[in-house]
Amino acid sequence: MSLLYELMDVGNLKHYINTFGVLSEDQALKIIFQVGKGLEFLHSRGYIHGDVKPENIMLVGKSPLC
Repeated sequence: MSLLYELMDVGNLKHYINTFGVLSEDQALKIIFQVGKGLEFLHSRGYIHGDVKPENIMLVGKSPLC
């Protein structure tokens, strides 16, 4: 679990929205696509997430939504 937090240098989606305001349509589309691909990967292996919400969508990179 600590490895995940070491890679997380931007924070979560809720923090990003609270800091920078609403997302553009392009930004939202990029995020929803990536979350969907991640859930597809989990489901294909028999796992479920169970608590998908902005606080649980982790962002990495200097400007993940540009």
